Amino acid sequence: AARRGRAARVCVVALRSGRFAGAVFEGRRQTAHRTFSRYTTRRGQGGAQSAIDSSGRAPKSIGSQLRRHGERALAAEVRSVLVEWRLEACDLIVVAAPRAMRSVLFAGDEAPIDPRDPRVQRLPFGLQRPTLAAVAQAYDRLGLIVVHPDTPAAPREGHGDPPRPPPSASEKEEARVEKAPEPTPAAPSGASRRLLEACEAGEAEAALAALAEDEVE
Repeated sequence: AARRGRAARVCVVALRSGRFAGAVFEGRRQTAHRTFSRYTTRRGQGGAQSAIDSSGRAPKSIGSQLRRHGERALAAEVRSVLVEWRLEACDLIVVAAPRAMRSVLFAGDEAPIDPRDPRVQRLPFGLQRPTLAAVAQAYDRLGLIVVHPDTPAAPREGHGDPPRPPPSASEKEEARVEKAPEPTPAAPSGASRRLLEACEAGEAEAALAALAEDEVE
């Protein structure tokens, strides 16, 4: 979390196809940035040279040797830059890198970034090409909110809410009407009861007699 009195310090790193772009931000201010590229993939075919080598078919052409050299140079430069930026002072480190190139950032005892560090997060959306403009746009898009641990949490619903004003007279009347018990229907009279029983039993004569008796009542 950011310390009181200063903006959060955020590092955004993008690495792909021999290209690196990264920057450190403090609020709206960019305090450091670097971009560079190295020849690591065969043009028009894609795929890192290290991935081709690990597949079991390691070519010995001049081009493949240049690409291996470019991968080693890229890894060394990226690590040097990230050490120079003192990532331990950052509140958040956002990484955009394909699986094949994450070893540059995370692998080995001298890796500049520890993947187990809770400050390290993966960029939650795609980034086409590592450029400084793309990194700055990604930072703006993140919409960062860094909360200091001493900041009191928002009260839960029903806890710490302001007291409600006493109900008005009309509200009391509405509540009384809503809670009033419904009237109990009156029990049928003797003739009405006999009429109902005769109808249920299907006795027409008894029903007519009970109906006549009910009209008299």
